[in-house]
Amino acid sequence: MEELIFILKKKKKQKTKVGFLRSLIFIIQVLASSNVAEEFSYYKLALQWPNSVCNVGVPCSKKPDEIKTDYQRFLIHGLWPFWPNNSALAPCLGNELTSSQVKGIKDSLKKYWPNLLRPDDFSFWKYEWATHGRCLGLEPSVYFNDAIELRTRYNDYIGLNDKGCRPIPNPYKRITIYNALYEALGKKHGQLKCNMRNGGYQSKLGWSC
Repeated sequence: MEELIFILKKKKKQKTKVGFLRSLIFIIQVLASSNVAEEFSYYKLALQWPNSVCNVGVPCSKKPDEIKTDYQRFLIHGLWPFWPNNSALAPCLGNELTSSQVKGIKDSLKKYWPNLLRPDDFSFWKYEWATHGRCLGLEPSVYFNDAIELRTRYNDYIGLNDKGCRPIPNPYKRITIYNALYEALGKKHGQLKCNMRNGGYQSKLGWSC
């Protein structure tokens, strides 16, 4: 990757109260390098909030000590490449990911990109590689390292903690989280999407381009 550029989309204000974030997706525009298809434009980095992932739907299969991190940090859900017209790269045929190809970064993947819903982490990485990474023309180690590098740049609640949005049981107004994200990203707009839990909303997805 040569340069990161944020292009942010505005979202109408909403008064809905929500719990803390479930997932946060950064749309990070990356200038295509020589070893990536010329048309490739940018990545979407999807980060998920473990507690909210685990309190809706399928129970998580791992406890915090099993993923060598705490649940008060965002974890990687995926790194997804997009064309300039904002459509995702379609999966393509090719060699499947092997454990030896990520052997050198396995500990980092377990820490930042665990499979919360299943015991087998490698099956998650294998799926993400086949769906989003294989068509890029990158080595698997480069693709996964890119995701880890981007994740470490947005540590500590992506700056939301410093802006007054902390992971507590009491709900926030959606606009409060949105504004905190706006400040954390250097006064650039983002997007949020909510899901339901116990009759209330909790933030599910967030985008910043």
